[in-house]
Amino acid sequence: MNLSFSNKAYTAFLNIIAFSPDSFGKAKDMFNYVKTQLKASGEGASFLFSGENAYFADLRFKSSGKDHRGYFIFINSDKRNSFDYALLCFSTVKDYTKNHDSLLSALDSFANGEAAKLFPGPVSQFYYPVNYLFTDAASINSTRIRKTDIIVPVQIGEERYVLPFDSREIDATKVVVDREARILSAYKTESREAVDAWKRFYRVIYRDNFHRLDKLYSILFKDKEQDVKANRVSLAAGMLKFVQGFKYIRTGTTADLFSPLSAASRLSGDCDSRGLLYLILLHHIDIDSVLLVSTRYHHSAVGVGIAGRGAKIYFKGRNYMYAEVTDNVAIGQVPKSMADPSGWIPIKLGYPK
Repeated sequence: MNLSFSNKAYTAFLNIIAFSPDSFGKAKDMFNYVKTQLKASGEGASFLFSGENAYFADLRFKSSGKDHRGYFIFINSDKRNSFDYALLCFSTVKDYTKNHDSLLSALDSFANGEAAKLFPGPVSQFYYPVNYLFTDAASINSTRIRKTDIIVPVQIGEERYVLPFDSREIDATKVVVDREARILSAYKTESREAVDAWKRFYRVIYRDNFHRLDKLYSILFKDKEQDVKANRVSLAAGMLKFVQGFKYIRTGTTADLFSPLSAASRLSGDCDSRGLLYLILLHHIDIDSVLLVSTRYHHSAVGVGIAGRGAKIYFKGRNYMYAEVTDNVAIGQVPKSMADPSGWIPIKLGYPK
């Protein structure tokens, strides 16, 4: 199977090739095969993509009389009856610099299955794997993984916790945020394309951080899972209190937001960072929720799929309770200046379970 895509200018291309199971012994064998077929030059490095053998390469080659350069990812699945994949994303050399971020972003959008849509993409996992998949002593992607080099004490109510983070994992999420922000900056704010681009921006960040926040969720809320059915409102409110307690900070960068993982490690962030973090925590306990963004109000919040009194946003057949993430107010309370539901754009992130 071979799927091909291009940009409108036909200067950037993505080819996805699915090889039948057991076609190659390892991902590097696939790399060598494709490199030979294209008569390409360049090298790469092995890494693990969600625990599977993979290879990341930077290659140059000539096609249709033009010089091309791009990034190629090869994934050798160890799952029974699962395809092996070659992801070829490249540009004409003339336009390579202009297309660079888009090439990496396209590759990072790949997911081999529904569950994979909640794990970081292959480019992000090349930067830094999903830590909890591996043992303490694992050496992943030629880098020894440190379990912890940042310790953050947290108090929620009467309970105290210690949250461990790895600064290199936080840096990896920042690389994704900054890359996607540069892509987003090319769109005019009020255009229809810009709205779709904003949705994709949040979707990429959500995916990159979802399982990177498993450890935080496990420490703070795992033991409260049994309360979900009994009192979903209470648990959602407790998660909101945690996020509302952060210090309000904007980064001042092109993205102007911290990744949810970075926000959690700093206990600070703006409405976007905190909204994404709160949304991910709610989704960890299967509380249906949506991100709420507004160009009219210049703000972000979360719509929580629970019953209750107060402000609601109607979206795709159901009501979502408004949750303010930057002020210490209860679910359902919304500032009067932002109370008009038509000023909010609900964004559904994640995949239906």
